[in-house]
Amino acid sequence: RLFARVGGLAVVALLSLIIGTLIRGAAVWVVTHDAAGQRTGLRDAVRFGLQRFWAFVGWSLVAGLATAAGFVACVLPGIWLAVVFGSVLTGVVAFERGEVWHRCFALGKGAWWRLAGRLLVLGLLLVAFTRAVSVITAPLASSDAANLALLGLSLVRSVLGIPVKLLSAAAAVVTYAERRHATGHCTTGDLLADLHADEHR
Repeated sequence: RLFARVGGLAVVALLSLIIGTLIRGAAVWVVTHDAAGQRTGLRDAVRFGLQRFWAFVGWSLVAGLATAAGFVACVLPGIWLAVVFGSVLTGVVAFERGEVWHRCFALGKGAWWRLAGRLLVLGLLLVAFTRAVSVITAPLASSDAANLALLGLSLVRSVLGIPVKLLSAAAAVVTYAERRHATGHCTTGDLLADLHADEHR
């Protein structure tokens, strides 16, 4: 029973990762098109999420490991990396795709405190929303729940968490656009063109 429980939790964690990553990319697509005043369909948004899926997973893993190493070595580097990656990683992966490591540091340079403040506010909102979702779904999360119930719980929480993903994507796009404009030039048209770049290759 223990192994079945652990296996069920592993499946739930994997399912949450897959759904969350897909929604992350799709949300960036939707938010950017909305900012440009263009309508877009769910199919195109999901397709973009699939195109960027492994890039998001890979770079999130790299960023997580680097941040963890920073905390282990000395807490302050870990905090610094967490703010930089948390603020601009999504935008760099979604819009630029190349030189991710270098671009994150370049975009975060000189704006750490502003980025940290924005992340703090967003984090508090996300914690409050996540807490509300946990209260709503608490009946499904009993310790003796079957694996099928856990899968259902994961799906329910993923659906209820879509507004959070959209809010996070909007914040990520705005923050990335601001930093990119501050270090060079960036318009909504530029962002839209970057999203559609693969279609012209």
